[in-house]
Amino acid sequence: MQNLKKATKEYVREIGLGHLLQMKVDGSPTKIGYYAVKNFDPKNMVLKVNKGVINITREHVHKLLGLPLGRVKIDDMEYRSKEDKTVDDWYDQFDGRKDIRPHAVKEAMTCAEHLDLMFKVNLFVLLCNTLGKTNSMGTCDVSTLPKVTKDLDLSNFDWCSNVLKCLEDTRFSWNESSATSYYFGHIIRLTLLYVECVRFDGFKIEHGIPAICYWTVDNMRKREELELNSIGLGNGEILENIGANKEESIEVSY
Repeated sequence: MQNLKKATKEYVREIGLGHLLQMKVDGSPTKIGYYAVKNFDPKNMVLKVNKGVINITREHVHKLLGLPLGRVKIDDMEYRSKEDKTVDDWYDQFDGRKDIRPHAVKEAMTCAEHLDLMFKVNLFVLLCNTLGKTNSMGTCDVSTLPKVTKDLDLSNFDWCSNVLKCLEDTRFSWNESSATSYYFGHIIRLTLLYVECVRFDGFKIEHGIPAICYWTVDNMRKREELELNSIGLGNGEILENIGANKEESIEVSY
């Protein structure tokens, strides 16, 4: 979202999502990503490694992604009335197409010159997909759209709980033993948790909180390579606090 216009960037900052404008992570190393998903226990919300388990909480998500710890959960939102045409207007942006991809939503946001309702709806849809899950063909999951109204307010959302719920749902739906079963969650969340909470002294970086503003796919791949060639995945000591695996931790203001 670095290419948004000034007015829309300011709105993103106002609702506590400013760190997403600075995020550097744009991918995940394959082997750590697979290891993290395979060893994620959605029932108990823990990542299992050889030295124990790492609990996954709202606070962890907050520190990893810089998302606000709001109060409004998507599940608690009221459904829109039949008279509310906000969703119809949203589809009209894409010429009525139903197979909309996150990239198209991002493009619409980038082109927005001013803050309006459609920008807010686009932001809501994009976050539900990039922080949660997409459909099997890479199209947007629009299951939350029935709760989008003309009064959409994103200022107090509990995005952290939504990330946890999507991690749980997508892991339960993935059958690792089936060649036709695919994982539709976002591996990067669990990968970040792993590199933050599993100690590996063979690779040090200057880092801070939230993690998405510092880790890149390149330095995660470098860590993966070094770790695989030395102690192996999952063998490091568990770090209780995110940020403890760094030469220096730089706290970023929320």
